[in-house]
Amino acid sequence: MVIMGLTPGVSVVAWTITYLLIFSVVTVITVALLKSSMLPNSDASLLFVYIIVFYACEVSTFILVVLNRAFVTFPPEYSLHSRL
Repeated sequence: MVIMGLTPGVSVVAWTITYLLIFSVVTVITVALLKSSMLPNSDASLLFVYIIVFYACEVSTFILVVLNRAFVTFPPEYSLHSRL
C-alpha cells in the first residue's frame, strides 16, 4: 500500500475499522444464536461485550506471536557440539 502513496497510519486505521466491522457482525450473529438456543436468560449486551473482548484478545495474541522479532537461542550446554 505504501507504493500507492498510503501512509502507515492510514493503513492501520483502515485495517482496524475493517476488522472491527467484521468482528462486530460475527459477534452479533454469535450472540443471536447463543441467545436463542443455549443462553436464553442471559443479557445480550453482556454476551456481546464478552465475545468482542475474547476476539480482541485472540487477535492481539496472534499479532504478538506472528510479529515477534525475538530470537530463540539455546544455552551452550544444550547444543549439539557441547564439550563433555
